[in-house]
Amino acid sequence: MMRCLLFLLSVPLASVLVATGFTNTAQASPSKSSNSPVQVSQWQQIPGGVQQIPGGVKLDPNRFSLAADLVLEKLDVQDLGGDRFQLTATLRNGRTTGTGQTYPGGGRLVIERTSGSTVLTSPNDAFVALPGGATTLASQPIPAIEYGQTITLTATTQGRAIFSASAVPDGYRPDVANPPLPEQNPNNNRKEVNTLIARKHPISSKTLSFLTSSFLSKVQIRLDRDNSYVKIPGLGERRWQLPEKQQSISIGFLKPKVSYYVHDINSENLGMSIDQGSLVLSLAFETNGDEIIVTDPVPDINAGSITAQIKLPLTYDSKLQYLSYGTPQINVNVANLSFKRFGFLLNSLLPDVNQSASESVQQLFNDPKLKRQLEYQINRQLREAFVKGGRIVNVSFSSDEILLEVESSTK
Repeated sequence: MMRCLLFLLSVPLASVLVATGFTNTAQASPSKSSNSPVQVSQWQQIPGGVQQIPGGVKLDPNRFSLAADLVLEKLDVQDLGGDRFQLTATLRNGRTTGTGQTYPGGGRLVIERTSGSTVLTSPNDAFVALPGGATTLASQPIPAIEYGQTITLTATTQGRAIFSASAVPDGYRPDVANPPLPEQNPNNNRKEVNTLIARKHPISSKTLSFLTSSFLSKVQIRLDRDNSYVKIPGLGERRWQLPEKQQSISIGFLKPKVSYYVHDINSENLGMSIDQGSLVLSLAFETNGDEIIVTDPVPDINAGSITAQIKLPLTYDSKLQYLSYGTPQINVNVANLSFKRFGFLLNSLLPDVNQSASESVQQLFNDPKLKRQLEYQINRQLREAFVKGGRIVNVSFSSDEILLEVESSTK
């Protein structure tokens, strides 16, 4: 289009247009002399054009200039010694070069600190954990700022943390929609500096047992025809019955049908371990008497060594920084029968024992109230032992330990 204009207009007029980058409506004298002056009566700015026209005529500087844009340019963190830190935030409107619009003012520049952790809620609450809040160290209203100019804010604080500086709307709340600031890009309004110290804590079976023994060591199991139960005193229990069985056996030329059942087998010792990402509760049962009652002519049977394992598969929620467990699994085993000749009677009982015990254990450990109580205690103990003044970054599982990766405020 410009080439057409240059071709159609006179040479002097075209020269003016090329030199200034503008189109115009011109009036020339009737003289055909090339030295006749050109009178400019109207100017129109073109996109990307100059901001000042020859002859001192100025155009609106905001018509094609860059929009206002708050940019959190930097957050300096200076270690003052004695675990004290000085923070300086620099907020700029736009770029350091070029021309742009003035930021009209509004919002606040704030400096905050947080541990980055989540907060465990009461076991009676609906949510297991909530994001930890931030502490405001300094705040000031954002005034009108010329394009390319800056304002600063400083604060001094005690202790390591995750420090942040940001430009936020007035009355800002992180849990609700906030009115936008009068600027171009809200995504460059914040910077963060993490001064927490990273650590790894391998948690062995022994350590986990120590941390959780105050509540998990109370688990009890009783196996009995009339009154079987699994319970955690003070938290909950489940009861069931183990029906007796009948079977024909061979004793010489005789093949009597006998009845037999489980009687009064109680757990007495409990140990805890970690196995392939599961928390394992191992229970041993006292077997001092005859635990399998059999009708004549077969004598009652001492069960020998009976053990049970309850496996709680562990999972980790990185957003909530929270450990939980899945559907429990239980298995009852018998070894070293004292009366081996009729040991098959006890072995025939085991499928029913395992099935009924598994159903009851699952019902107990999956009860919402008890599950919340146990998970709360596990998470509370781990945080108090390893995550003071910081956050859990990750949790991973190996064959025999839990690896806890944390960031803490203490060295």
